[in-house]
Amino acid sequence: MSRPILSANVKLKYTNLLKDRGRRAGTATLVHCRVGVSRSATICIAEVMRALNLSYPRAYCFVRARRLNVIIQPHLRFSYELLKWEETLQQRRGQSVRRELEWGEIAREIAAMNRPYSR
Repeated sequence: MSRPILSANVKLKYTNLLKDRGRRAGTATLVHCRVGVSRSATICIAEVMRALNLSYPRAYCFVRARRLNVIIQPHLRFSYELLKWEETLQQRRGQSVRRELEWGEIAREIAAMNRPYSR
């Protein structure tokens, strides 16, 4: 029997609640996962999108420039959820839903940035 899977969007909302609690208490929030390439990067990108009102591509570059390990590469499903998160944030702000780059362009650019570091 398979167990139900929470969507990444639901997990992002829950994570934002935890970070907001830390922010109110004046404490930092450590975001980590086993390797630090996909899951924790996704959470950091989502928070940057929310807090700084950045699009997914711009938030990706913001996080990548500040990470100790150079490669961040959210899983394709997480990338899709980040695009949906971008739409959710735009709707919350009363903006029309638009993207700076389409899915194919984003995937190609991320792959090109990570190519020098792949094995």
